[in-house]
Amino acid sequence: MGENVESIIPSHEHEDHDSNENLSDDEDIDVFKIDDEIDFKRIEFVSLSESDLKLYHFSSRKMAFEFYNAYAEKRGFAGRKWNTVKNIQGVVSQQTFVCYKQGYRLDKHLKRTDRKKEPRAMTRFGCDAFFRVWLLTDTGRWHVKALSNDHSHEMLAPQFVGMFPAHRKMDECELMQMNTMRDAGIGVTQIYGLVVNQSGGYERKLQSRDSNMFWRHTVDAEAFDATYRRNKYMCPLVVFAGVNHHNQTIVFGSGLIANETEETNATSNISNPRFTSKFRWCMLGDYDVARFRSKWDELVSEFDLHGNQWVRDLYEKRKMWATTHIRGNFFAGFRTTSRCEGMHSQVGRYVHYRNNLTEFLKHFSRYLAYIRQRDVEADFESIIGDPVLQTTFEAIERDAAKFYTGKVFLLFRPVLERASGVKVVSCEQTPNCLRYVVTSKRSRQARQWFVSVEPSALEFKCSCLQMESMGIPCEHIVVLLHYLEINELPAGRSDPNLDLSKEVVRELLSKLRYSCIPSVGETLNENDGADEDGGVRDPARVRTKGCGSRHTNGSVKVTRRTTCCSICQRPGHNKKTCPRRGAEGNGGTSTIMEEG
Repeated sequence: MGENVESIIPSHEHEDHDSNENLSDDEDIDVFKIDDEIDFKRIEFVSLSESDLKLYHFSSRKMAFEFYNAYAEKRGFAGRKWNTVKNIQGVVSQQTFVCYKQGYRLDKHLKRTDRKKEPRAMTRFGCDAFFRVWLLTDTGRWHVKALSNDHSHEMLAPQFVGMFPAHRKMDECELMQMNTMRDAGIGVTQIYGLVVNQSGGYERKLQSRDSNMFWRHTVDAEAFDATYRRNKYMCPLVVFAGVNHHNQTIVFGSGLIANETEETNATSNISNPRFTSKFRWCMLGDYDVARFRSKWDELVSEFDLHGNQWVRDLYEKRKMWATTHIRGNFFAGFRTTSRCEGMHSQVGRYVHYRNNLTEFLKHFSRYLAYIRQRDVEADFESIIGDPVLQTTFEAIERDAAKFYTGKVFLLFRPVLERASGVKVVSCEQTPNCLRYVVTSKRSRQARQWFVSVEPSALEFKCSCLQMESMGIPCEHIVVLLHYLEINELPAGRSDPNLDLSKEVVRELLSKLRYSCIPSVGETLNENDGADEDGGVRDPARVRTKGCGSRHTNGSVKVTRRTTCCSICQRPGHNKKTCPRRGAEGNGGTSTIMEEG
């Protein structure tokens, strides 16, 4: 406990209120009297014991609750109002405040069959902590009657406590400002960004700005994206994105490319939209190897591409892009461009192609802070409560709710629902493992899946390879776990190449960072980004691909088409000033036709 003269820290020698004989009545009123939230600033709540809390008295029930909630915020939980007691005059004379995890959810809310949306997570688990105040009639003040700090759960870390609804507050001035901006037609997103900036930004809450921030997160998959629109200097934005343990897209590296070469993709090499569409089917289709080869041969024959070198090279690299050949490799759902397109939409809310470099860095940093804060919010949602069980595989579902984060659990629940539609039909012993056959319950000519189990290590592997691709078990493994009366999920597969890919990304980021630095003896041009004071200037605008002869050495040559009169077809004037324009009416029209 620090020696802060502004703080009011009751002495721990006072074991209870009655034994405090050395404290005068005037001092008691000055020290422990709480009439306004301003009084909270003088109290170090973390250092208060139960006997210290009993010394305070309040001007109202509302102020007593605000006091307990401020105490809860410093200790890592949130308070909630509970029951009240009235005297014979019908006036409330006692109220109890409890922890947010006090009590249990009623069974009727857990077993509802008419749900139309996902129920809220269960947050009440019978915590016994409480804070009871009662009204002293002769003074009209509320005193602490009883309290308990016996919590049945762990306290939350400081970065999560502020996310409780009880600790999120806005004063009247902020509310008035928001309503004024809404009346002026400003969107909610822009208003939210303004409030964040006024409060110090996301970084103040995260308290971390070092370059290794994202490597400390659980990055499950990585992607390289260079398809975002260019800025006004024609420099494309390159983003290294990934998927974290909440199935969210995160960014852990980015750069602006000052000189871009020709893109090598299907659209630029085969200028036929029908080829691009059918190539997508070959790339994303869930075929076996023979079926994929047949589809590819049909595609090449239809567009007569047997002699196309780019097509031959593309087929040689099929194990890098075709679903048929990469099935079983871990991508965490990062297979299509939908995640990158969604990220582009979010980036577009913060940066604009007309931004200069300084503005871009500032606004893009705001975007990075936003996605970091979103990750923290997802962590809070995962630890604040447990999801409501809804399937027939309750034991497995309960274990999954503890094992997975909230977002990933919602991806796994449909697997549990599909597991009720398959069954185990047979089993055979092989030299290395047990091989189970799983088939559908409904189809007569059902497809079969084969699940191999290594008994000693309890390792499961299904022929569909969903666990290897997504990191979560498939419905065939789930139904086998239920069949074997195993209530714990097998551990997901981790990619051994993840650490290597991180090193590759670091190397690429290093190249992006230092590729614009001139070598020894090389000087910067006057427009290459440095001014006389050593500051950063905007780069020269680069030549756009496909610009043709209009751009020469950075200059723009514009050849305007000569405008001619629509009546006489001669330059130098328009139809309104044309000397051959006839009189109004049909006469003028006849003259024009004769001259034409």
